[in-house]
Amino acid sequence: MAPTLPRPSFTLGPPSSSSSSSSSATSSSSKGSNRGPRALTSSSSDEDQEAASRERPAPCNQCWSFRDEVKILTVLAAELRDAGVRPGPSALLDALLLAGLSRKNPKAADVAKKLYGLREKFRRAVASGGPQGRPRDRQLYELSKEVWPELLPPPSSPSPVPTSSSSSSSSAGTE
Repeated sequence: MAPTLPRPSFTLGPPSSSSSSSSSATSSSSKGSNRGPRALTSSSSDEDQEAASRERPAPCNQCWSFRDEVKILTVLAAELRDAGVRPGPSALLDALLLAGLSRKNPKAADVAKKLYGLREKFRRAVASGGPQGRPRDRQLYELSKEVWPELLPPPSSPSPVPTSSSSSSSSAGTE
C-alpha cells in the first residue's frame, strides 16, 4: 500500500497561528497585513509566493453608484433652495431613502463620508479650473456648484475694468 500524502489546504484570509504548515505559505509582513484577503497556497515556486504576498486593495463593501451621487446632490440642492440650509446627514438620509437609493442599508455615517468625498472632489475640480474629462464629472460639478457655491472662486476682476472704462466714456459724453 502506498503512503498517503497530506492534501494541501487552501484558505482565504490571514494565516492562523494554530496551523504552522499554512503560515509558511505566506510572507508575514506587518505592512498591509489587515488589508484584503490573501490566498494561501501550498506551492513553493517563487512566482506563487510573490503573488500570494502581494498587497491587495481593501475590499469595497458597498460603493455608491453614480445615480446615488446625483440623488444626494440633487436633494441637497433642493433643500438649500427651499429651506436655505443644508440638511445634516440624518435628515439627508431620510430624504434619500424616500427618493430611493440603489445602495442597501446606508447609515448616516456613510452619507456623511460620501458628502465629505463629494465636497473634496468638487474642491479639487474648482482648484484645477473645472471638471476634466467625463460627462458624469461635469454633471456632478454642475450640481455641486448649487450645493457649495462658497467654494467657487469670486468673480474675476477683469469684468469690472471694462465697465469702468465704459462708464468713463459715458460720463465724458454727459459733460
